[in-house]
Parts: sequence; C-alpha cells; structure tokens
Amino acid sequence: FYRLLQRCNNANFIYNSETNSLGGGEKSRFLMQLETSGIKNHTINHSLYANKITTEKTDTLSINKDNHYFDRLGKIAISGFSPSSITSYIYNPIDFYKSKILKINDIEEVEEDMAANTMGTMIHKTLESLYLQYIDQVLDRIHFKDIRERLNNAINKAYLDSYNTIHDPQGKNIIMYEVARHYVSKMIAYDEELVKNGNILIIRKLEVRYSTTIEINSIGSVKLHGEVDRIDELNGQIRIIDYKSGMVGKSNVGVEPDNYQALITDYDKSKAFQVLMYAFLYSKNNEFTECVAGIISFKNFKEGFIPYSVKNGRSFQPRPIDVFELEKFEEQLHQIIIELYNKDIALTAKDH
Repeated sequence: FYRLLQRCNNANFIYNSETNSLGGGEKSRFLMQLETSGIKNHTINHSLYANKITTEKTDTLSINKDNHYFDRLGKIAISGFSPSSITSYIYNPIDFYKSKILKINDIEEVEEDMAANTMGTMIHKTLESLYLQYIDQVLDRIHFKDIRERLNNAINKAYLDSYNTIHDPQGKNIIMYEVARHYVSKMIAYDEELVKNGNILIIRKLEVRYSTTIEINSIGSVKLHGEVDRIDELNGQIRIIDYKSGMVGKSNVGVEPDNYQALITDYDKSKAFQVLMYAFLYSKNNEFTECVAGIISFKNFKEGFIPYSVKNGRSFQPRPIDVFELEKFEEQLHQIIIELYNKDIALTAKDH
C-alpha cells in the first residue's frame, strides 16, 4: 500500500460506508493511518457521494364486486370453500380474486429442480403409504421396524409420482430428496418415541376429505370442504394433524382470548384458522365431544405436535377444541363469508 503511494501526487480512495450483515461500513485501517499520521505534505479531503433515491407512489389496487364476481362466488359456494381459499382471501383479496374468481393460476412450468410444494406432496404421499396398512391398529415397535424397512421404496415411489418422472433424482433434486427422507424419518421417530414411552397411538384416518353445509342469513347454503392429513388417537384423545413443510410456531396456531377476530383479519393466524376449520368439518361428520387439532412443522420439528392454543399471559396454552370453541370459530367463519358477499366492500390489495 505504501509502496504504491511512494511517488504518487494524487490518490483517490473509495470505500462503502453502508453497513451490511457482516458489519462493514468502516474505512480500511490504512486510510485511518494516513488520516492520523499528521504528515505536513499531505492534504486530505473528504467527499460523500450517495445515489439519489426516489420513491414512486402508486394507488392501492381496488376492485369492485360485479355480477361476474357474484356468479363465480355462487358456484364456489356450491362446490365448497376450502380453508386455503378463505385464507388466501385473508392474505390478499386480490390473490383470491385472481385465483378463485378469474381462475388465473400460476403458470405451470416444467420443473428442472424439485419445488418446495412438490417436496411437500412427496412427504405426504410417503407417510400415507407407510402408515396406511396400520389404520385402526395400536402401533407397537414391530410396526415401526416394518415401516423403516419399507421407507426407501415408499419414498422412491412418492418421488417418481410427485415429480412425474421415471428417473432417479439427480443434481439439486438429490438434496431435496434427502431432505424429504430426513423429515419422514423424523416423523417416524417421533411416533415411535410416543409408543416407547407407553402411549397408546392409533392412526384413524389419512388424507381424509370432509365436507359440510352451513346456512347463513341473507346468503343461504354454503358448502365447506377440506382434506385432513391425519387423524389419530393418542391415549383416547382424537388428534387432527396437518403437516406443514414450512416454519410454523406456537403463536401461528394460537389466538388471544379477547381477539378471535384475528382469525379472519391476520394472516399470521391462518394456521389456527385452518386447524379450527378441520376440527369443525370433523365435528360435522363424526360423533363429537372434543378433540385437539394442530400442526406438525417439519422445519420446526423440535416443537413436535403444535396444538391449537389460547394465549394466557405471555405464553400460549394448548386448548382442546369442544363445541363451545367451535361455536366461536363458526361466528368468525360466518363473518368472513358475509364479507365475501358484501357488495359494498371492495377487493383491496394488501401489502405484505
């Protein structure tokens, strides 16, 4: 550095003053030395340069509900609203309008690399294949030994089916394949640990579809439907389980006791809305007193089964879902559907 400066008349040094994730934002120690050396022949000038940033204000997109909207909504009410269709409206009404009313789906592209949703499908299919033959049986260690022996074949078949190919995984797909195998293995180990600890675990249903019809004043009959990943019985308690390959925390599956309306206004509570709707559908299709419903998040597996809960103080306390809890949920369900039908409430984009 100093050798380069030895016969230099003028030198320009540039450094980035913007901090980043690694710290940054500070000049080199060599520049600090030049500044503090006090050499009389050196004249030091400082200049600060910054790009001018301009913001462009755009109007929030808003769409009025027209006859076409209500025609499509009526057809959806006949075929059935799913939890995901309602939560898509909660997330962004414009997304709901594009996908459900205009039926504009994302462009289907040929996957060179396995997408995250394909991996999720693969995990679901593998778990269904492994557990299907043990429906209504009390699981024991012998069952898990057999499940582990069948794992390789089951996950390979699920990969071929989900990815719609006849070839073994290659490139990045090998990584996704192994990640899926890892998640499935952790799920098996979780169930096996329950059994080892003396719990009675019985798988009752896998990938089961439920539907029901509700009556709403001023609207009429509205059909609801959903597919539950797994229903089991743990020590006599019915559990409704939804698998998620993404990150889910306790707060996402819980509500505050004085703010049930967040179920239909805050997308962060969409997982709580989904499990409550699954419990609601279950209650309409089975003898029902109470159940527990929740999420198993493969990216947050340390939490295990994350049940629906209600906040108490600073923490969320698991709460069994009974008839009274479902009545509170149904109130919110009616409100969101009434909003969908309210011609005076425009479909307005939400920023996330």
